[in-house]
Amino acid sequence: MEQYIDKQFNTDAAIPRGAEVDAITEKAVDYAVSILNEVWECHTLEFWHHIDSNDVYSWMQEDEPELAESIRTRDLKQKFHRRLKERLHLSEQAESMVSGMKPLDLQAILAQISDEAQIDAVKQYISEKAYVNTKKWQYGQGWEDDEDYADDWDDTEEDDAYEDFAIETIAREALRIIIGRQQRLPHPRHDSKYPFIETDDVCAIIDEVRNSLASPTSFYVINDRSLPVSLQGKSREKRCIVVRVADQWLADPTLLCAVEGFKHRFVRIEGNVAPVSVFSVGINALWLDAQKAYDIFRLMRHELPILYVGSVKSVLVAHPYTHFDDLRYLWVRTLCAERGCQEVTPQQFETRFPDCTVAVPAVKRNMVDLT
Repeated sequence: MEQYIDKQFNTDAAIPRGAEVDAITEKAVDYAVSILNEVWECHTLEFWHHIDSNDVYSWMQEDEPELAESIRTRDLKQKFHRRLKERLHLSEQAESMVSGMKPLDLQAILAQISDEAQIDAVKQYISEKAYVNTKKWQYGQGWEDDEDYADDWDDTEEDDAYEDFAIETIAREALRIIIGRQQRLPHPRHDSKYPFIETDDVCAIIDEVRNSLASPTSFYVINDRSLPVSLQGKSREKRCIVVRVADQWLADPTLLCAVEGFKHRFVRIEGNVAPVSVFSVGINALWLDAQKAYDIFRLMRHELPILYVGSVKSVLVAHPYTHFDDLRYLWVRTLCAERGCQEVTPQQFETRFPDCTVAVPAVKRNMVDLT
């Protein structure tokens, strides 16, 4: 499994320069910030710290293929990653600052009538009570590294353009976090159930899952448009995972929606020499091969849509998912598990239903990508 940390770039490599290069890079960074704002959550106060810019670039390839191709063909990926890291550094400082604010400071900011007055109040807090670093941030070799990738700013003693930009960016992000935490709904992890949609409709993939000899051990990844018409557009994602499960789970679909989060396990399966590393989703109806699932999870942004297919009906569940926070959690759990983890069997997690039947988790070791 690819390590989920910020990639280290070659700080000795020549960084492309020029007005056209800067325009393309800034457009890419603007896209990145915009798409990150769409998946942003204010709950952990560690969102910006955990961003993987490689995931952001893969989203750019989907959403803005021409822009992503310009970055690639002009050899600007390194410059893009560095410039985005600079912007993220400012947002990280906003998160850190907000986490240290006292209730009275927050109340003083929120008491202001207009948006600009609130921004001014945050700037005043920065000036009087907070330390923020407004120097052009350097990536790679530490503060002694002269390869400062934010060198497009013309800072002199008389022109503090970058410092002004940094304070403005930190202040606006801090205010967004403060307001977001005031107005937020209960965190998804705190809700007990999630929406689901039942359907008797069929389509090619449902027929495949019901009849294929591979479906008992496989999960399928499809485009949203490959779902039955009644389910298309019901998820915020472009892709959906499709799995065959026991009919008992579909008799009471609320069981599939129970919030249990993601868990990592090493499962011993009869016939396998080595245990299988899996991620469990929900309430142990489904265990997915960890490596294959991780690769798909990296493509999801807002939620994890799974179509559970039975012999007669199917149920679409949009499982709660916070991209960077959940991926980091799964990566850390996998690392810890590899250092020593007790093996389990599916039978240890069997579920007994009201009709006295029993079902064990469906272990899906293979992935069929139909996108």
